[in-house]
Amino acid sequence: MFKKIKKIAFILFISTNLFALTEGKEYEVLKKPIANSDNSITEIWSYQCSHCYKHQIAKTVQELANISNDVKINMMMVKTWGKFGKEMANLLAYAQYQDEKNNIKLYDENSLYHNISKIYFVDVFKNKQTWDNNADNFYKSGLKLLGISKRQLNKFIESPEGQYLLQSTDIADIIADKTGTPSFIVNGKYLIKLENLQSMQDLINVAKELINK
Repeated sequence: MFKKIKKIAFILFISTNLFALTEGKEYEVLKKPIANSDNSITEIWSYQCSHCYKHQIAKTVQELANISNDVKINMMMVKTWGKFGKEMANLLAYAQYQDEKNNIKLYDENSLYHNISKIYFVDVFKNKQTWDNNADNFYKSGLKLLGISKRQLNKFIESPEGQYLLQSTDIADIIADKTGTPSFIVNGKYLIKLENLQSMQDLINVAKELINK
């Protein structure tokens, strides 16, 4: 998380001068890169991560998407974190499938993916929900938003499409166990070191340079 945050908004400042990046300072190279991720920025996050929630509110991913029309934004949730990480991943996989089918970006405020994330962030950090430690209770809000039953969700998860989407985010767990969340990764291999940045503009500048590295 950035060092200077006032409430949930980042301190913004204008900076038009690009600066040389130093490996180990502004970024580090992942030992195990994310496959097929050229010209992309990937956010790795957890629904139980308060900093991830603040980044969603601050629209960090949307800001990064504005770097270039050619940059692809990927979002991967960590499945092994949190009591209902697996259940959350199932909901998000269905949401992603529907959003992509309808040509809606995952970070779009009208996307199912964004809104599934939002309602569970609110439940965790504002409503202090525990769902009585019951997976069926956890599913209720997500299934209602998606407009499907648990049976329909399970059928999708067991399908080739569902299995593919779930397996495609397995690497998020490996990376997050070493880097924490949120993590922003450029071109599948450059991890931006958020702790050494001061503002949203810093993040944008670093991402721009790494995209072209």
